[in-house]
Amino acid sequence: MRSVGLVRGDGRDGERGAHQHILPLGEDELRNDALFRLRTLMDHHPRPIDADFVILERFGRWLRLAWFVPFGQRLVAFSPSKFSKGNEGVGGEPYWLEDVSQEEQWWSIDSGESAPSPENSLLGRFDQWPVVRLGIARLNEGSSDLEHPFQYFQTSMTSARMIAPGLSHGDWTLSTSSEQVIIRPSRPVTAIGSIRPLRQHGLLAIAGDGALQITDGPSQQRQHLPFSLLRQWWPLRFPRSSGLDAISDGELESILSGDLPKSDPTTRRRLRRWLSGVTDAFGEVRWADDISLPEKIHVRTTEALRACLAHADTSQRRCVVHLERLSPSVDMLVGQSPIRLLLSMKEMDLHDVDVLTISEYEGGDLALSSGDLLYPVPIEINSSSTMNHSSTFDWNPFGIDEKLLQNLHYFSMHPPTHLQRMAFTEHLQDDAWANRHESIDPLASWIASSSEMRADRWVRIAHSLPEVWHNLLDINRIDQIVLAEAAIHSGSGKFGKLLERRWIRSLEDDIAPLAHVEEALHRFDNKIASRAAALVLSNWSYLEQYCGRELWRRSLDAWLNEPEVRFVKVLESLEKQKLDQEDIDLLLQRMRMNNEGPLTRGFIEMLDLIDASRVPMPEECMGGIALLPPHWWAFEMHEWFRHWVDHRQDTMFTLDVVSWPSSLLWLKGEKCGLPLRPERQHPGVDTVTFESLGTWVNTLTESLNEGLLDALDAVSSPTSFQIGRTHLYVSALLRDDFEDLSLDYFGDASINERLLRRLTGTNP
Repeated sequence: MRSVGLVRGDGRDGERGAHQHILPLGEDELRNDALFRLRTLMDHHPRPIDADFVILERFGRWLRLAWFVPFGQRLVAFSPSKFSKGNEGVGGEPYWLEDVSQEEQWWSIDSGESAPSPENSLLGRFDQWPVVRLGIARLNEGSSDLEHPFQYFQTSMTSARMIAPGLSHGDWTLSTSSEQVIIRPSRPVTAIGSIRPLRQHGLLAIAGDGALQITDGPSQQRQHLPFSLLRQWWPLRFPRSSGLDAISDGELESILSGDLPKSDPTTRRRLRRWLSGVTDAFGEVRWADDISLPEKIHVRTTEALRACLAHADTSQRRCVVHLERLSPSVDMLVGQSPIRLLLSMKEMDLHDVDVLTISEYEGGDLALSSGDLLYPVPIEINSSSTMNHSSTFDWNPFGIDEKLLQNLHYFSMHPPTHLQRMAFTEHLQDDAWANRHESIDPLASWIASSSEMRADRWVRIAHSLPEVWHNLLDINRIDQIVLAEAAIHSGSGKFGKLLERRWIRSLEDDIAPLAHVEEALHRFDNKIASRAAALVLSNWSYLEQYCGRELWRRSLDAWLNEPEVRFVKVLESLEKQKLDQEDIDLLLQRMRMNNEGPLTRGFIEMLDLIDASRVPMPEECMGGIALLPPHWWAFEMHEWFRHWVDHRQDTMFTLDVVSWPSSLLWLKGEKCGLPLRPERQHPGVDTVTFESLGTWVNTLTESLNEGLLDALDAVSSPTSFQIGRTHLYVSALLRDDFEDLSLDYFGDASINERLLRRLTGTNP
């Protein structure tokens, strides 16, 4: 439920103020009255004349809300000393409005009451523009009541000041009237990326005028630094020292001036060590008591950097740390200074660290991210004097859909936060509910977008989510229907297999997840129905205890409408079912009728073009090549398949080539297992084993059994069309049956040459 504009409540409670219930109670009313009212008002832009709720966005059961404080009025927190109980806001929070149209006061961000100055308040006077307070509320499960909000963020309609979810008051100040951007967070900020482009975007000036810049870059001039900074640095560099207060006045004067006086050898060694430490940390420096910190400090060591940061915290100075040589660390961001911006070209582990991150991607794009954002927020910061200054923050903390999917690469490096898991879970629940009820409830399709968009989104989510989201879909923490929907769209990787296993395990407690998949067989989208069918077919050995054979047949029928879905996985499962010839014929007939996809078409063409008579039967080849590595018997077919693909310029590379020959032989009636399957396993095509053995043969220094060499020649011969007959004679070689040995005049020339050398000891 998303809108371009704002959606207002109707104010029908007769009072000015926010409504505690945005949507009416009762399921019927939710479908009729609220649906009609919200659709009617979807594109309506309200005039801020009443303090009223405004629905900005719905995200599952979460509502992003706002209410207006009218012109000339102030939102005041409820006080027991007042006679009026005021109006109830989100979650029952009391407040009231007071007339302040003639006052020049500021609304405090902390308490909602008047503030003495604009430093800690929303910008502007109340007689100039309205104030909007925004909040996040959640609909109780099964009703339309609002739960108590867990966080707010506030802004004004025309001001650039913003307070983000999860951040304390005074977090953001974006100046749009100057040539620089000021971000004033209440917690450290880190920017990781290449320095030059970040400087071009103005991030070095992000802390505003008067910020302390700490850099490890080279300095050509002598620095003048306060003595208090030396006190901060001394115990970090010389922890076993008694401190500056314990040294003599003469030694202290020498340290402050940087000169080494004449004295006894012991004192000179001690002073030389101290002065060397100072020089290594700060370079050439003079210390004084009556000076303040300069705008920029050059440091050379981590101890000097930490001392500068501690001194900035003591003096409440905003600081920018620009590192070129030193390695950044998380503790450099911890402090009490109002802003701490860290720029570095080196990687830093930000796991479980609650910081704001400005990152640079390929192409120079910048993105802002934090532990409270669902995805990195694009940020545009221009400080060039030749351009009008612009600051763009696409701030939508509860948007997920396309923007989250476009940023899945972010979560492959950054584990999701609790808020991200919660919001994503709510989104999946909303989608799963809509998928199940779209045919009977018009509100379902409206809330969760169209079925086509949902299907496409689920496919991309199930195939793209990294493993860090595993705990998101824990069956003990989320709706099992969501798990079933995720399993329908699961991929073939580790994550997809995990979804399927958890879905199967959930059936031990409740059959509803299986019923959800069964209902998906009737989806309007054939691909989704085929995915659900493939899920049933490929896991039938686990599901047959919960349902009858009829579900298997209906699933097979649904899958054959779109057989490209999980093609090999379904074929491997069908092989285990031991289909009779009638079922196989029906299966092939349906595939021939629906062979538009490249996998199905290629498979049917292989059936038509392969010369099955050239494939040795198991009883013929087992005796001869039993001593060879497994999976070699279909090597000839492997070669033929590669030749077939090359000549037809067709692409079927989404499948493992080695699985085709055995699948083909099974469909033609071969009674052997599939490659790498332990049950009824038969030698087949395992190119990895073949290549490994070839490497071993070529590198082995000891002499090999010539029969094994003959066998290797047979399976690796370039004239693969004659290998079939050679296999029978290789069998005799491996058994050393010299009496039965005869030349294979139809075989490979290299085999015959080796046979002649063994028999006669001469070359032919």
